[in-house]
Amino acid sequence: MHRLCLLVPDIVTTKRIAEHIKTNGIADSHIHVLGKSTLAIERLHLHQANLLQTTNLSKALLAGGVLGLVIGSLLGLFLALFSLWGMTVPISGVVIFAFVGLILGLWISGLVGIGVKNPIVEQTSAYIKQGHYLMIIDLSNQEEYIEGEILQHFPLAQVASTAVH
Repeated sequence: MHRLCLLVPDIVTTKRIAEHIKTNGIADSHIHVLGKSTLAIERLHLHQANLLQTTNLSKALLAGGVLGLVIGSLLGLFLALFSLWGMTVPISGVVIFAFVGLILGLWISGLVGIGVKNPIVEQTSAYIKQGHYLMIIDLSNQEEYIEGEILQHFPLAQVASTAVH
């Protein structure tokens, strides 16, 4: 996936861009808008950017899940191979330790990830506070041509960021 972030000066242009890219086959659920006026976003039936777009939650969950799974598995293996304090852990216990590690990793990293703003949102916060809008558009690799088309049809829009995720 390819994430395109656009700085747009007003809500009317934002709506026109959204309509334009929807006619090019981009699903409505892949277009999110962040702005000072959430009422204007809702009134024009645009999707408000949520935690997945405005924070690092998805990256944190991925890292925390993997790390928790690895730590839980290693701890379970260690306890299964070396009986400590007269306690033996069966091999099936390794699966339980891995699962508990996964859950704890997801939980802890989720709490951290929710508190960390997406760097693009952080960088454009002054622009948004002035009454402008940030459009976050998720594109498949086949739809990357849309960026040039948007900039050609809407010269007031500026690219804030393009990222692969």
